[in-house]
Amino acid sequence: MDPNLADRFGAFELMPWRNDHALRQLLASFSGLLPLRRPSMLDTVEARQRVLALTQGVTGRIFRLIEAAAVTAIRDGREMLDAASFEANDVTLPLVSMFTSAGKRRTIGRATV
Repeated sequence: MDPNLADRFGAFELMPWRNDHALRQLLASFSGLLPLRRPSMLDTVEARQRVLALTQGVTGRIFRLIEAAAVTAIRDGREMLDAASFEANDVTLPLVSMFTSAGKRRTIGRATV
C-alpha cells in the first residue's frame, strides 16, 4: 500500500466470497444489470462454482471475470451468461493472477484424470 494513503485511510480487508446464499444474491443481482439481450443464469450452482474456482472469491476478480465473459457473449452473439460461459477454453481471464491460478488448477485436474 502507498505509505501516503496508509496514513489517511485505515486498511479494511474483505473476506473472499463463499458458495452461499450471499454469493447467489450477488450474482443474481449482477445478472439483472448486464447489458445482454437474454437473461443470464449466474446464480446456478454450476456457475457459482466456476466463478469461485476462477476468482478465489475475490470481489474485484469476480466483477472483472463477469465483465470479460459478458463482452465475449456479446461478441459471439450468445447474449447471455451461464456456467458454460466460464469454461477454461472460452473465457479470457482479465488478470494475470487469475490466469496463473486457473492454469495451476487445470494442470492439477489433468494429472488426476
